[in-house]
Amino acid sequence: MGCAALAVANQHFLVAADPSNAVSWHIFVYMGPLVRIIEFSVGVLAAKAFLANRSFVSDRLSATVLEVGLLAGIVVASVYYLQIANILRDYPAVHYWARMTSGTVLFAIAVYIFASNRGWLSQALSHPVLVRLGEISFAFYMSHQFILARTWRWSDAIGAPAASFLTIVLCLSVAYAIWRFVEAPARRLILSVGSDRPLAARAAQKSVAMPRS
Repeated sequence: MGCAALAVANQHFLVAADPSNAVSWHIFVYMGPLVRIIEFSVGVLAAKAFLANRSFVSDRLSATVLEVGLLAGIVVASVYYLQIANILRDYPAVHYWARMTSGTVLFAIAVYIFASNRGWLSQALSHPVLVRLGEISFAFYMSHQFILARTWRWSDAIGAPAASFLTIVLCLSVAYAIWRFVEAPARRLILSVGSDRPLAARAAQKSVAMPRS
């Protein structure tokens, strides 16, 4: 509910800032919460696959090779995403969605491989600061357009470098606040519903601890 409300508010302020941002295929596919269910479902499948088989790769070298290969695949997909999406050009809505999310499957596989934390790259990315950035990334995604709609004029007053820096700091601060005071408590509440939940769910609930102030 909170994410849906934020999305509606986001759209309202975007249209107020620029009437060309009114509801369109671009807005619906690029920012529509309903369309994001597709990527969300792919992510859920990746998580279920990981929970079902965490020991997919046992040795560090093989895991590192897979991690490097996946990163290379993501780079290639990022460079050639338009050509990949053009395969579906006969289906306008699906084509536009593919242009926005060509790397969905690759990123899901990357989540599966990196979650095992067996390769050198995944271990390097396990630094607490990087982990926290990952935890607030969804809140960042949900709120950044709302902030950009208000801060894009700052460059005229203080210059582009300073405006960019302050905007990034503001986006990160708002994202952390949303994660700290909305997302984490809501997750704990959801996991706490029902005393007969499986042991794994109760263990996951205990792992969602509030950060120390």
